[in-house]
Amino acid sequence: MKYYILKQDKDYTDAPVISNWFGRIDTDNIRPGKYKNLKEMYSLTIRDNKELYPVDFIMEPFPAVSAMVEHCIRVYEPNIGCSRLYLLEKTTGRAEEYFIPYLTEEDCLAESSIVNRNRTVIEKPVIDINKVSRDRYIFLIGNMNSRYVVVREEFMESILRRGARGISLIPVELEK
Repeated sequence: MKYYILKQDKDYTDAPVISNWFGRIDTDNIRPGKYKNLKEMYSLTIRDNKELYPVDFIMEPFPAVSAMVEHCIRVYEPNIGCSRLYLLEKTTGRAEEYFIPYLTEEDCLAESSIVNRNRTVIEKPVIDINKVSRDRYIFLIGNMNSRYVVVREEFMESILRRGARGISLIPVELEK
């Protein structure tokens, strides 16, 4: 089994940038135990960009995925819920559909991981495989002060075969 940290590819400079989320979505509610406080649907605007390139994974200000990735989440983890998110570009009237997945947290970092003092950056990700549920294909790393989305190899291959755009993957070491 292999795991990867899923990130938004910073080379996609024309990816959607959500502009009016503050005050509309409390990002503290985008975590296990608080998802019930989220609405079923949100409509937010994105920064105007005539060269907009829709990506399949947005990390900031919160994790959001395209309909294709949401479909794969439902295939691999059918019990994960999500809120629907419409991102609107005002000047062109263009709209893109995304989803905020209700990911579980796994407190799975091994002692050999290298994490900064305030637990916001993982410099060397190492997962203790015994601390990850066997049926978990996508999850958040627990006990961190920033969000890290981890995907299992099968899930990652599934989204890549479907032509995932705007993602980057960081391999994670495993420890038993």
